[in-house]
Amino acid sequence: MITRSKLEKISSKVRKGKEISAQDIKVIQEWRQLHNDLIASWQSILRNRISSQKLKSKTYVARRLKRFPTILNKLERNSSNLSTMHDIAGCRVIFKDLNDLHKFRESIHKNSKFKFKLISEDKYNYIESPKADGYRGIHDVYIYTGDKPYANSSIKNNLELKIEIQYRTVAQHIWATTVETLGNLTLKHIKFKKADSITSEYFQCCSEIFLRANENHSASILSLSSGRLLLQYLYLEGKTGILKRLNLYKEGIKVLSKNKAEKFHVLVLDTSKTSEKPKLQVDSYETSKNALEAYNAIEQKIGSTPYLDAVMVSTDIKRNLKTLFPNYFLKTKDFNELLLSSLLKITDDAIAKDYKNTFFKRLALKLLRLLIKNNDYFLIHTSGKLRKKSKSTT
Repeated sequence: MITRSKLEKISSKVRKGKEISAQDIKVIQEWRQLHNDLIASWQSILRNRISSQKLKSKTYVARRLKRFPTILNKLERNSSNLSTMHDIAGCRVIFKDLNDLHKFRESIHKNSKFKFKLISEDKYNYIESPKADGYRGIHDVYIYTGDKPYANSSIKNNLELKIEIQYRTVAQHIWATTVETLGNLTLKHIKFKKADSITSEYFQCCSEIFLRANENHSASILSLSSGRLLLQYLYLEGKTGILKRLNLYKEGIKVLSKNKAEKFHVLVLDTSKTSEKPKLQVDSYETSKNALEAYNAIEQKIGSTPYLDAVMVSTDIKRNLKTLFPNYFLKTKDFNELLLSSLLKITDDAIAKDYKNTFFKRLALKLLRLLIKNNDYFLIHTSGKLRKKSKSTT
């Protein structure tokens, strides 16, 4: 029987740095498994609502159970508790723009037939109030209010099952998954506060560039003019070389796939230095039960090995995996192209408003040309405007 007391004792152990037993691990995995039915319900709700609404462009839906190492890390970092952790189960919806995102989310909030209660409408609104590291998106947390126990008699009735629904635009999703991609490559994750300060500054700056160039939104995290923002980015890229490094992985890595099942997938990323390049194993299953059994076994096998990362996910179509989880495929092409096109827009704005000093204007253009040329693009400057130009036309 899973009880609040049992979950709190395990949480306390982790926070104090004590070793947890095999039985403790089993309890955590069983508690996580109980959230699986919540995800299935919500994925169905989201898909049905998307098909019934007339959105301007394609919208993606994915689901995932929180990874075991991430659960432990969250317990270690703050006063979180397994019994109250709200994001063990999660669904993510990705929209082309903010208008579609807000329209869809409002329609979900108006539905009174759900067996779920929204905890707070704006508590986790990171679009209006971005995180300090630059993360943007909206997280809605729901408590299941249907019959208890839910789907399993091993849960005590005084425990609540929660699920987190994440809403992001394409630009926000590209930024967030690229942060994780670099974390997978360096094993220094920004969201776990393990990255160095200049790397964190770099992605904070990229977040601001994406915001101004693509979303025309006022919730800035950097109080800089467009001209100074551009120079800040060029300085940070010169110090870190992050874009240059990401460009090496623009097409992703080799994927080993066991079968052609479409519904549920277990991804295992190996970034060990013993192999020439990182590798990704994708095992697919027709049922969530089979996938979860395989996932639990893999997690126990790899333990806390830092260069191995496993996750269980589900998508509408298998080929959407790369779009929804590019951080596991180490595919950076979308980030590179979005950043370069966003920089062009910021530069146009800087030329129009900020660069009255000819020296700064020439410096910015020179550095930007060099940056873009080094990332397989060419730049032409005509009548104060910047345009992208393919290699074939040069």
